[in-house]
Amino acid sequence: MAQNAHPEDVKAAVRKRVKTLSALAQTSGVPASTIRAALNRPIPKGSVVIAQCLGKTVHDLWPAWYDKNGVRIVSRRSEKISKHRERGHCQKGRAA
Repeated sequence: MAQNAHPEDVKAAVRKRVKTLSALAQTSGVPASTIRAALNRPIPKGSVVIAQCLGKTVHDLWPAWYDKNGVRIVSRRSEKISKHRERGHCQKGRAA
């Protein structure tokens, strides 16, 4: 499996271009928290903004999270969580 870019390396590259992550968020119209979170986990909206800022694709920066077409790769763990939520286990004890 290919390795993702290190969050600090991505952050440094963004800072070289636009000074701060907050400035990137402001110019792109995306919340700063979304941009910061995208450095550590797959947040498509934030990931795309960062990649565009750096002139790369999301796959170039995060090959473990996105395929060559920029589509998010869903892990087996997140599939398991989704199925768990669909079955309503989070709703235990509630009257129907």
